[in-house]
Amino acid sequence: KLSAFTFNFLHVNRRSALETVPFLQASKFMARGIGFGGEGDTLTASLVAALARVYPDTSFSEMFCPDWEKETIFLSHMGEFNYRLAEGKARLIEMDYELSDAENPVLAAGRFRPGEFLVVNLQPLSAGYRLIIAPATMIGVKGKDNMSDRVHGWFKPRLPIESFLAEYSLQGGTHHLAISYSASIRLIETFGQMMGWETVVIG
Repeated sequence: KLSAFTFNFLHVNRRSALETVPFLQASKFMARGIGFGGEGDTLTASLVAALARVYPDTSFSEMFCPDWEKETIFLSHMGEFNYRLAEGKARLIEMDYELSDAENPVLAAGRFRPGEFLVVNLQPLSAGYRLIIAPATMIGVKGKDNMSDRVHGWFKPRLPIESFLAEYSLQGGTHHLAISYSASIRLIETFGQMMGWETVVIG
């Protein structure tokens, strides 16, 4: 039984086994509880799968950039997310794909719904692994959403964003991560400890 998967969009072209980048299938798999990690990231795919067994409202995502004025951080990815976490209905769109000669892919686009969630990141160390857990709040958008054709969301960590980003970086937090709504810090921290991982809670 498939529990997690990944692919690298750079390897999808007309000479590969896939004729188009399977963005939509990745989103459908996550909605069914199958883990995913972008760009061949088997570690994060496995993490998403493990979290989704307990917290179905889990998705892969990537942290991009801060909005210093509004004290929020931007989450996005090229075309994959658990569409069940969208605020309202996700939109099916065709992407004008220019990164290879692959056929234009279809993807589910939408904004992560407002609510409390955990940022969860797993990274390899020279010996073992470190699990980072950070409570945060996904923020709603007032008025027109100018990014309705993309997977996206804005979140506010418990710490001021400069403190959060500094600590996340110092702990080796990576670009790829999992987000889990209504998840328990204590349970995920215990999971990490049972696995023999170093566990860190930020905020």
